[in-house]
Amino acid sequence: MSNLAIGYKTLVDNGKEHRSDGLLKHLGMLDTSTLRVCGMGGIPALTGAGVETYYNTAGNPGYGVIQCYDRDAQTYRDLAINARSITISTQQGGKVSLPAGSIQAHVVNYMGAPTWSSAQSGVWLETPVGGTATFSGVECRIEATLNWTNNTLNSWTQFGWGLDNVVQAAVARAHTPNTSFLLSSTFILYAVIPAGTHKVGVWLNNNTGVTSLDAGTYQNFHVMEQRA
Repeated sequence: MSNLAIGYKTLVDNGKEHRSDGLLKHLGMLDTSTLRVCGMGGIPALTGAGVETYYNTAGNPGYGVIQCYDRDAQTYRDLAINARSITISTQQGGKVSLPAGSIQAHVVNYMGAPTWSSAQSGVWLETPVGGTATFSGVECRIEATLNWTNNTLNSWTQFGWGLDNVVQAAVARAHTPNTSFLLSSTFILYAVIPAGTHKVGVWLNNNTGVTSLDAGTYQNFHVMEQRA
């Protein structure tokens, strides 16, 4: 083991314990049965880059830290943990915390009661139910609940989802059992939306009569990015 520290001083060396201060640099492989970092008197290192571990005694109680940091560039570097299986086990009622949006992100959140009716039959029309958001190019969960009426008995109305002013697919359909009978339609699907800013929403097509979104109840449309 090479002692390259400036001002390094051995405090205890009795055959069972070796304790020192300052910076100790070992230039070879370190193979040990256990390793415990007990405290941090200051910044773990002033220069260089590497994986740092320390126990911060400033908290109450203290807490441990493992980080990959470049002191020269003053920036964090990536850290990889490789194993066949990885288990993270919290103790004493603890929890695992991740940054918001790491697993799933709610990118479109529409809830409103617009006054809207189909202007014509037999064609796909874009409704005001939807929104514009920035997507990262991963798979998305798209879900909607629509409350509506049609003024013609036995007519059918189908709903679809659209992207950038183009209908993509029909995903729900229902028949009117009675004139102007209030109905609810729900659909859930998964689709990959390309990276970038896009408009996503609900489209409607009916074979006859006039289909109207019910202005007395909320229409719901949500897009969730599945990021992990």
